[in-house]
Amino acid sequence: MNSAGNDGIDDNCSTAVSLNALATPTIVCDNDFNILSINSVGVEALGFDPQNMHGKSIEDILTKTKDETGFDANTWPDLKLPQQFQRSDGSTFWGLKSAIRVDGRWIIQIFEVDALIKERDAYVRSAGIWSKAVEAAEHGIWIFDTAEEKHFYSEGWKRMRGFPANEEVDETEEEWLARVHPDDRERVRKHVNEHASGTKNLIAFEYREQRLDGRWIWISSRGRALDKENDSRGIRYSGTDTDITHYKEVEKTVEVLTRRHELALQTSGVGVWEINLTTGGFMCDRALAEMYGFPIHGDMEVPLDIWKKALHPDDADDALVKAFTAMESRTRLENTFRIVKPDGTVRRIRTTCNYHVDSNGDPKFLGADRDVTEDWEREQAVREQSAQFEGAIENMPHGLAMFDSDNRLVVTNQLYADMYCLPTDMVQQGVHLLEIVSFAMEKGVFNNPEIMPTAHKILDSIPSHKNQDMIWRLADGRIINFTISLLESGGWVSVHKDITEQHQAKKRLAESEQRFRDFTNSASDWCWESDKDHRLTYVTDSFETSTGISTDGFMGRIMADLPAHEDDRPTWRAFFEPSQGEKYKQFKDSLMRIPQADDDDVLHFKVSGTPRYDRNGNFIGFRGTGSNVTAEETHKKQLAQAEKLLKVRSEQLVEAQKIGKVGDWSYKLGDDMVWWSPETYALMGQDPESFQPTYEAVIALYCDDDSALVLKAQAEVLRTRSIRSVDVKARRADGSVGDFVVTSKTLANEDGETIGFFGTIQDISERKQAEQQLKKLAYYDPLTGLANRVLFHRELDKVLAANKATPSNGALLLLDLDRFKEVNDSLGHATGDELLGKVSRLLARIVEDDHFLARLGGDEFAIVVPQSDGRKDIVELAHRVNSALSGSFNLERGDVIVGTSIGIAMIPGDGFNYTDLLRNADLALYEAKENGRGCFEFFHQGLKASAQHKIALAHDLRIAITQNKGLSVHYQPQIDLATGRVCGFEALMRWNHPELGMVSPSEFIPIAETSHLICDLGVWILREAAQQAKAWLDAGEPRRKISVNVSAAQIWHSDLVYDVTAILDETGLPPALLCLELTESLLADNGEGRVRNVLKDLCSLGVSLALDDFGTDYSSLGYLAQLPFHRLKIDRIFVSGAATSVRSKELLKGMVALGRGLNMEVVGEGAENQAELCLLKEIGCNIVQGFVHSQAVRADEAIAFAHRHEGTLSTENQRPSRSFGTKKSEYLSSRLGSQ
Repeated sequence: MNSAGNDGIDDNCSTAVSLNALATPTIVCDNDFNILSINSVGVEALGFDPQNMHGKSIEDILTKTKDETGFDANTWPDLKLPQQFQRSDGSTFWGLKSAIRVDGRWIIQIFEVDALIKERDAYVRSAGIWSKAVEAAEHGIWIFDTAEEKHFYSEGWKRMRGFPANEEVDETEEEWLARVHPDDRERVRKHVNEHASGTKNLIAFEYREQRLDGRWIWISSRGRALDKENDSRGIRYSGTDTDITHYKEVEKTVEVLTRRHELALQTSGVGVWEINLTTGGFMCDRALAEMYGFPIHGDMEVPLDIWKKALHPDDADDALVKAFTAMESRTRLENTFRIVKPDGTVRRIRTTCNYHVDSNGDPKFLGADRDVTEDWEREQAVREQSAQFEGAIENMPHGLAMFDSDNRLVVTNQLYADMYCLPTDMVQQGVHLLEIVSFAMEKGVFNNPEIMPTAHKILDSIPSHKNQDMIWRLADGRIINFTISLLESGGWVSVHKDITEQHQAKKRLAESEQRFRDFTNSASDWCWESDKDHRLTYVTDSFETSTGISTDGFMGRIMADLPAHEDDRPTWRAFFEPSQGEKYKQFKDSLMRIPQADDDDVLHFKVSGTPRYDRNGNFIGFRGTGSNVTAEETHKKQLAQAEKLLKVRSEQLVEAQKIGKVGDWSYKLGDDMVWWSPETYALMGQDPESFQPTYEAVIALYCDDDSALVLKAQAEVLRTRSIRSVDVKARRADGSVGDFVVTSKTLANEDGETIGFFGTIQDISERKQAEQQLKKLAYYDPLTGLANRVLFHRELDKVLAANKATPSNGALLLLDLDRFKEVNDSLGHATGDELLGKVSRLLARIVEDDHFLARLGGDEFAIVVPQSDGRKDIVELAHRVNSALSGSFNLERGDVIVGTSIGIAMIPGDGFNYTDLLRNADLALYEAKENGRGCFEFFHQGLKASAQHKIALAHDLRIAITQNKGLSVHYQPQIDLATGRVCGFEALMRWNHPELGMVSPSEFIPIAETSHLICDLGVWILREAAQQAKAWLDAGEPRRKISVNVSAAQIWHSDLVYDVTAILDETGLPPALLCLELTESLLADNGEGRVRNVLKDLCSLGVSLALDDFGTDYSSLGYLAQLPFHRLKIDRIFVSGAATSVRSKELLKGMVALGRGLNMEVVGEGAENQAELCLLKEIGCNIVQGFVHSQAVRADEAIAFAHRHEGTLSTENQRPSRSFGTKKSEYLSSRLGSQ
């Protein structure tokens, strides 16, 4: 192949062309466009090595676009458009090619046009940008082509006049002029004719035009002729129209304000003056002349001395210095001074002046004076009273602030300023309350965004003459009690008390009580309480946990009538029916048996009780504890049975001895052989024919050192001439080892001399096995093989005694498996037992040799550490246990995931006896579970107080549920975004505690769950909401759906389907109007089958189901697709801020699309402003619920809101219909106006 270094195309080319002489890239190809040679300019342009070009085709250096199908050799030579060529380094450039066929070959020249193409693209982009800019500026573009009788109107032009954006506008000039205001029509026609005739090349005029909706607007129109005929008449015109209605309205407003200002100046008592800084002349109006007593009138110029002479001698120097300083520096001046009028009276003047240059360029100083003498005197009197008043309020122990009827500050004390970190300028008279709140929010005093809306609500409520009392929480944790008292004068006074310590004390007490309550609920023992009539009023939930018996059959029953065993009833009744004149007595650990359905099944309880008396000595009931000792009694029964069995076995052995089942033996001192009876041979499994019982052979049969025991016993027999027995282990002929008892007695001759021994040998292997089994039954758990509670008690007592003598940093760790109950409920008790076995084996591998491991019952384990190097060792052990039990366990029925919570009490620091130490470790265990499970906590003294508070609050909540006192339901509206109407309400629980006031649901709902009240609470609110929804329906209200939250406990621990069915039957509410909301956490529990079945049964009733708080918890798309949910409620964390964040907006759009794709209604929760509302509607959300419309309110307020809201919609629907473009324009205008 010829390269850039050759002179011709090739040796056989008939056309002698020197390629290198050409100034443009030139390529020679054969008939199929395979490259034969290329000149040096082409090599430089394309960057290919000439040798590497051999065999390449023109197609190889062309860049293909995604729309091209391939290289067509037939059409390519005639293609006249620019094409992209590819260089060797991969870069490209635009080029125009020329292809000439010479002697059967193609000569191709490439002309680079890269710069021209880029310039064209820049022009196109620029034109697009300017077009968008004009539209964005709200200008309308119009073009008229008189030659072709065509016209063009931009979307902005149409939107300005109310035309739909997608509709063509086809109206004549006269039809357009008909919409021009009659007063402007002829003037507009004149401008249009001058433009059309060529008299004016550029026109600009303003006029009024009527929109399609009837509203008049001002338009500024500018136009220019683009093309003209020879007679200068225009052929094509282009121009823009701008809506200047707003500017015209502003001009009118300014004109009105100017007239008002002049009138106000005339009636305000203000005198106006000016000083010509060039001439020194002084001019004033009539009002100022009268104010000073000047003998001048009107706008007459006089020397400035006339003003100087009127100044009071004591104020003259200061006033003159300030005036001349301001004149020289040309700055604004405000000053107060006294003057002496010609009649001798002294007046106090307030002046305001500033530098000004008039239209003639003359520098002047203009000012206005006002006589403030009376104002000053009143201020002096007020100051004296204020000084006394300020002294009083400064000594107040609370912050105080007084505001006038316009909510502006009148007076405050320093404590108020310090409380909210307000600087001096923010506690000055006249500062508005909202300014103070805004400042405090900016400085971080408040971190709650609801403070500003709350402040607005306070101001809105003042005209209704209502005093207020509320609580504010500051960012630094302080809690302020804020009260408002209205004044007869129209203002109001607020008192601010720092109640942080008081609140924290109550909170600590409440936490302490609740912690104690939760402890008792989670302990194995239970607490009970009765009233003065001996009716059972309270039992902790641990009763049901420990016994498996529901408290429903016991609550409200008389204690003496409880279903005790007939043998126990007399004793039990005596506690509650004392003899005449006797007081009730305390009883302790009284055994009470309660038969079950199966007559052979009896529960054993130990019950203690203490009578209670009020301050006047009146009996008010019993309070006590109980424990389930069925297991202990069963163990006793089993022990007795084992002892009986042992006795029977012993008697059988005695009987066996009588009939020859015991072997005999004898030995004479000095002999080599021992005599065995046939039974002895049989016991030892030896053959009399082959085994010779020599003394050495017999001694060798005893295992280990047991031969020494036999010899020792026989020596004692010789010494005391008594009978001795010893238990030994001996090896039989088959190699097995048995337990035997060898009994020895001296053998005497006729003279009474000891000549040897005789005795028996008894196989006691079965008895030994029975003893071992009995010991294991008494002290070890049969399921896991670990030590049981009895042996644990003994071992812990030993460790406590040792630590008491020599403290060695011992510890007790109580372990409780997390989610074990769900495994039992969902997979069965056999699976639960399998899990407990695996856990016990795993724990046995973790603990060290000197540690003691026990199973206390259920899913509770204990580790006793006798000694350690301190808390660090205990922490490491707890970490190892948590880590080992935090994974997945492979069981026969599938994998389960559990964890463990650990409570730790140090020995002896956290308890000197078994009871205290176990209780404190149990408290720490509950604290670990409350803190999220899967962790460990050490005991500390604060746990006792917290438990007591939670117990009290759970007790009060139970009373509130049973007596229906203090609980109420609030309703938050749900708005259909398509129609704008209220389509339903969500029912939300509220509790007004008789002493604590409103208790937050975030506080009492967890208590309800841990104290097993949540199911009763769920049924209560479901019934209340259904009754209210039916009442609205009966009152003629539209069909609106009522939504009620359902706890996971209602699915696991109650018959939810039955409850819903019963309430629907009771209230008569149509099932289609009830929606049950369930959270994602329900899907995370073991037992998918139970959840699926319950939800399926609920759907069959006709109610709808909503997945609440979507995206915050489990979020399994598999469950979402499989379970029968009708609604998807997106949590507020995804809605809040989505209108201003691109990432949040895209995430929200995806969640809405997911719900819509699964054919679910999508509800957006927590929308708080119009921007979020518009976004939810834009991305296809069906329903919105949030403060943007209403918070949760009482039932009457909720239905009133629905009436107001839908009444507003009806009013809007009665207005004249408008095109989409008009509504969009009005919406943009309103949004811009709001900004």
